[in-house]
Amino acid sequence: MVTIRQALESVPRITSAEVELLLRHIRAAGFNDDEPADGVFLDLNPAKIHVYGKLDPLDGKHQLILQRAQSTSAAAARGGGAEGAGASGAVEMPDVDYGR
Repeated sequence: MVTIRQALESVPRITSAEVELLLRHIRAAGFNDDEPADGVFLDLNPAKIHVYGKLDPLDGKHQLILQRAQSTSAAAARGGGAEGAGASGAVEMPDVDYGR
């Protein structure tokens, strides 16, 4: 079983401080970092992080958008940017099968 924390920690080029900041916001949105990551989808780019999961009876999907503390130039300095993440600067997330 992969937990939400483990899924976040597996993201390329994410720091432990960024993981902790994200987990704080994710917990406030109703997630627990030790629960299975099944049904949670992360879409990252240098400007924002979308966290999808936890079906909400009102709108069918919960979405939390967090502003990232780094700019595109900071991502390039850390090895991201055009070479590491494609021309758009988006971080490519591989399709992960969590055993479903």
